[in-house]
Amino acid sequence: MKVLYVISSIAYGGGAERLMFDIYNELKRNKFLSIKLLILQNSEYYTRLNLPNADYFENELKNDPDVVMSTSNLKLKILGKNEVDIKQFKDIIDDFKPDIIHSHMYAAELFSREYLSSTACYFTHVHDNMIQFENFKLKNLLKKKKITDYFEKLRISRKYKKVNNYFISISNNAFNYVKSTINPPKTNNILLNNAIKYSNYFFSKSRKIDSTKKINLVSVGNLVNKKNHIFLIEVAKYLKAHKILFEINILGEGVERQNLTSLIKNSNLEDYIFLRSIVTNVKNYLHNADIYLHAATYEPFGLVILEAMASGLPVICLNGKGNVGLNIEGKTGFMIDPANAEKFADKIIYLINNPEEYSKISEFCVNFSKDYDIENYCKKLVELYQNAITKKLQLK
Repeated sequence: MKVLYVISSIAYGGGAERLMFDIYNELKRNKFLSIKLLILQNSEYYTRLNLPNADYFENELKNDPDVVMSTSNLKLKILGKNEVDIKQFKDIIDDFKPDIIHSHMYAAELFSREYLSSTACYFTHVHDNMIQFENFKLKNLLKKKKITDYFEKLRISRKYKKVNNYFISISNNAFNYVKSTINPPKTNNILLNNAIKYSNYFFSKSRKIDSTKKINLVSVGNLVNKKNHIFLIEVAKYLKAHKILFEINILGEGVERQNLTSLIKNSNLEDYIFLRSIVTNVKNYLHNADIYLHAATYEPFGLVILEAMASGLPVICLNGKGNVGLNIEGKTGFMIDPANAEKFADKIIYLINNPEEYSKISEFCVNFSKDYDIENYCKKLVELYQNAITKKLQLK
């Protein structure tokens, strides 16, 4: 079986990129598969900017003969002529003759459907609720971006129907979003929860918590509004007021850094909250922590929550919609819904003051997250590919 993956970017280091890397590397181990990866940006983009995946590109992908950096271009316009340069992509399709074309992220959707193979089965990976898929509303009639999105949706929807497109959604929330916006045939709308490379994060020691020592709290996520790190400042204020010994390490970078830095300073929390920027040793931070905090108001799935669980960390989070399926109240940790900083902090204090319950939740998290290992995930993915190919052959 020949599989071509098309991804819009590897630069930002979010869940979509990390999952794509893990899928690619896992499936490369399968001797019955031939895999190629097409990335829709040129190499200078990664070496010029200090971005999370620059090192990964330089050290692993750049010298991989099955990875192609795209020189093609696609710019769609409502008025005027579209700019379409897909010769390289067409040549790859004609030469490689993939059985499966699997696209990741929105730009890859538009690009990979510009030249359609008559023999390949097409898969869309729904990593989040792509705003471009939203149903059109009259109130958006004067918004240029919304109108552009609508025409692009019409364009891509026609392509989806031509190729009998399959949609793989990473969570129930994403699955229902696809159903309400694209409405593919039931058999083509598939729920397949995300996965992690479990062995990379597995923590073999039994965790214990000691209320007489400083509690290490950790949170991972880009410093952007939807990750809601401001909420953790309110949580920290409450913990400090209750004389809790703690520190919060926030791993990530983004446009909210200056704002967060000012708020931390103005709240006299500089000895309690640390913005660690982008780190390459996330696992080390997780392994050295006591509890994982996740304050995102929107979370397509929550890979880092699974990574924290595999590290044995109880998770305290808000309802980000896509992460609901990862929460078993009182067993993997706690979900505070609606958001309330005092209730959130009280759960931290509860775990500190109940060491036996803490250890029980920690052990459950390690076992629970094992079911989301990338090896099992890829077996299910290959089955989906095989079923699609069989169905396509039967329809001929």
